[in-house]
Amino acid sequence: MTPTINSMQAARPASSAPETFALKAELAFRARELGFDSCRVAPAAPPRHASEFKLWLNEGSAGEMAWMARSEEKRLDPDEVLPGIRSVVVLAMNYWQGEEPRIEDGPARGRI
Repeated sequence: MTPTINSMQAARPASSAPETFALKAELAFRARELGFDSCRVAPAAPPRHASEFKLWLNEGSAGEMAWMARSEEKRLDPDEVLPGIRSVVVLAMNYWQGEEPRIEDGPARGRI
């Protein structure tokens, strides 16, 4: 069963330090069970680099990623995406599978 957040949970006051630690530990445990390599919780605050991001966009540095400018306000303020948000759960998965097996050089393969 997938856990959900109801309106009562979303409206509750900030947890105490022990409760917060326990919740983070439970999130990390469940993330591992699901196959994620890392699970972190970050404050949902505007990024420290917001002015640099705006400058980067205005200079055209996004290149073909025009979609980044379309949602600039949301990228600069998490509250624009989810009003009342306090934290963001970040999950990571390492998709590297190790070294490719070495295939001996032959008529069908070569080196450059």
